[in-house]
This record gives sequence, structure tokens and C-alpha cells, in this order.
Amino acid sequence: MEELSAEDASIKESQKETRYLVAVAWGVLMGCLTLAAQTITVFSANPVIAAIQFALTMLLVPGLVCAAMVGSLGLGAVINGLFHFGVSWLLLALLARFKRKATARQ
Repeated sequence: MEELSAEDASIKESQKETRYLVAVAWGVLMGCLTLAAQTITVFSANPVIAAIQFALTMLLVPGLVCAAMVGSLGLGAVINGLFHFGVSWLLLALLARFKRKATARQ
């Protein structure tokens, strides 16, 4: 096993920071979209726009279910943001792991 140089360590740190920022941005975006759920769920007559609205609505389902159980759309937005932060954090870590394994094979 080889030791990491200072440059490699800084690259790993910047990758972790990037993963964190992307996960936070995605969580905040999904949380904010949960607050706009009423306008997103009214589908457009344009099939392309309607397909995008449907996909966004499916992404918002965890927060909307929690909002329906609790009775507060604001709390549902927070829960949806946290849910999507966690999922994106895990998926980005998994993607980085697959990328490292792919480059190690070459």
C-alpha cells in the first residue's frame, strides 16, 4: 500500500468538500421544491413539461407523505431536504468508489 502525498490528500479533501456541497445543494433544492408542491403537481398541457413535473413530483413524495402525516408543509420540506441530502451523499460516495475501482483496474 502506497502512502498518500500532500497533493493527493488535498485532492481527497476537495472531493469530500465538493460531495458535501453538492449534497447540501440538492437537499436544499428538494426542500424548496416541496414548498412549491401545489404548483408543480398541476401538470402542463405540454407533454415534455408534464413529464418533468411528474418526475419532480415523484422525487417529492417522501416529504409530502411526511407533511401529510404531520400536517405541516414546512416540516415536510425539512424532512424532504434531509432525506435527499442523505441519499445524494451516499450515492456520490458510491460513485466515487466505483470511479476509484475503475481507475485502479486500468
